[in-house]
Amino acid sequence: MADEYPLSHVFGEFPEGVIDKLCKGVAKRKVELVALRNTKHVRSSSIEGLLMGPGQPLEMIGYEPKKTFSLGESGRAILDGYHPELNVALEIEKGRILLGNQLYVDLYKFIAIDEIEYAAIIVPTISREGAEEPFRRCVVKMKVLEPKLEALGIKGLAIIGY
Repeated sequence: MADEYPLSHVFGEFPEGVIDKLCKGVAKRKVELVALRNTKHVRSSSIEGLLMGPGQPLEMIGYEPKKTFSLGESGRAILDGYHPELNVALEIEKGRILLGNQLYVDLYKFIAIDEIEYAAIIVPTISREGAEEPFRRCVVKMKVLEPKLEALGIKGLAIIGY
């Protein structure tokens, strides 16, 4: 449906209601997210601020912002959001999800952190210049991993487009 907001694509499975609640949380900030996704010099931290933190939609449904995990001798990884009861990790991106290979950095975090069972990446549906479709391209790039998710230690991976 053309008016669906936000867009979402799920690989694997999630606990019942998780994706619906995430999408409803993103939808609560639709006006701001649509305006900011196409604004020059806006960073992903600005997008995170609309969704995570005290009083924001995703914090209200149990996601903790900026959760740090130890990777042992490899160092540490910081997630944009994490739901400790559901073991769902979130990464929220603004621009360089594909060009800067941030998609693969996010995926590495999801695989490397043992506590994560489910993961979602929240990305723009269209680039500032209108030349790229980050949501659609992320879905295409992640399709190859769908049959391998369980072997990677992830039960479900979602791409949500704002």
